[in-house]
Amino acid sequence: MREIKFRAWDDFNKIWLDPKIFSIGIDDGLLRNKECSGSIGGVQINQYTGLKDKTGKEIYEGDIVLYPDTESEYVDVGVGNIKVAETEVNSFGEVKFQEGTFGIICPTGSETLRKGFKSFWWITNEYGFKLNELEVIGNIYENPEPTTD
Repeated sequence: MREIKFRAWDDFNKIWLDPKIFSIGIDDGLLRNKECSGSIGGVQINQYTGLKDKTGKEIYEGDIVLYPDTESEYVDVGVGNIKVAETEVNSFGEVKFQEGTFGIICPTGSETLRKGFKSFWWITNEYGFKLNELEVIGNIYENPEPTTD
């Protein structure tokens, strides 16, 4: 069974809130400050996926993860294309909860992972990728434009 955890990003102050000072209302889903009455506005809530990356870091919605991918080069030989090289490359995408499951939004298409949302289930079962090979390289709040350099 997966551990249910959340983290909260304060849009106004541009910081992660200490989980000791907030709770999420079960009835209304509002974020509440434990230290005073009332709800907290301008906050983004991210759920823990239950997974850890290859360094042991917890993976949450909104994280940007690096995953191994391949690129191939083809040469036209007159009767069709022949693959002449295959190179290991790293691609990245945002972790998202969509279509009732966690997965990665792939911003660009590659031979293996086409552009769009790919569930962790699909990545594991169709692509054969081990999820513990993911690496958190940032998140959409602190690093809105990640690079693989």
